[in-house]
Amino acid sequence: MKNISYALIALFAIGCGVSDDKPLADIDADLWGKICDVATDASDAATYECEGFTIEIEAVTAEQAAADCVTGSNIAWTGDCTFGDWRECNDWSPADFCDPGDPPAACTTLAGCIPGAAE
Repeated sequence: MKNISYALIALFAIGCGVSDDKPLADIDADLWGKICDVATDASDAATYECEGFTIEIEAVTAEQAAADCVTGSNIAWTGDCTFGDWRECNDWSPADFCDPGDPPAACTTLAGCIPGAAE
C-alpha cells in the first residue's frame, strides 16, 4: 500500500470519526471502503536489482489499489490493534528496497492481530 497520501488519511479519518485509538475490529466493510478509497492511489511498475535477485512490482490502478486495501484490511482482526497501528505501519516505506531494515513496531503489532497469527 505504497503511494498513500497520509495527510488525506488523517483528514479523512477525522472527518469520518476514525481516531487512532479505534480498534480495527470495530471498523466495518463500508468504512474500510471509504478509508481505502482515500488511502490509495495508482502506482507505476518498478524493478529493483538487488544482490542476486530482482524485485519486480507491477503497476496498479487506483481502483485495484483500493480493492486490494479493502481485501487486506477488512478481516476479522483479533487482539488490540488500532487504526493508529494500521496507519503507522502503512506509512512505512523502506529507503532501500534491497535492504529494507526492520519495519516499525506497529507492523509487528498488526501481524499479531491477523486471524490465526496467534495459533
